[in-house]
Amino acid sequence: MSFVWQEYLELARDLLAPSPNAAQVEARLRCAISRAYYAAFCTARNHLSDRERHRIPRLRAHQYVRDRFLSSEPVRQRIGTKLDEWRIKRNKVDYDEVVLDDEGSPADLSKLAQDAVQDLHDVIQAIRRLASQADSG
Repeated sequence: MSFVWQEYLELARDLLAPSPNAAQVEARLRCAISRAYYAAFCTARNHLSDRERHRIPRLRAHQYVRDRFLSSEPVRQRIGTKLDEWRIKRNKVDYDEVVLDDEGSPADLSKLAQDAVQDLHDVIQAIRRLASQADSG
């Protein structure tokens, strides 16, 4: 049975809920951002491979998927732009000791996580609309 990648988005939402363990707040927020990104990325990757018959390379898969969306019409370009934006932010939360915003100050991880869940939900919905349009056209 195939994994339903959108479940990562549900997990990200769950991770935004207040935790009784204050020591886990930052870890939960970082994880929420990462899981939300992967929900959208894997949905986009699978759309390309399953519906459009792309052969997604294992190396540089994120770049390949982003570029396929960026090199198309405006709706798909927005998907590619959001995927790239959130990949960069996901890298920060997954690898940086201190997550900085664009001005170099410590990022508001709570707001960043909420934005990630909303933005990447919108990306998944846009991909679903593409699939629906392909099915009806």
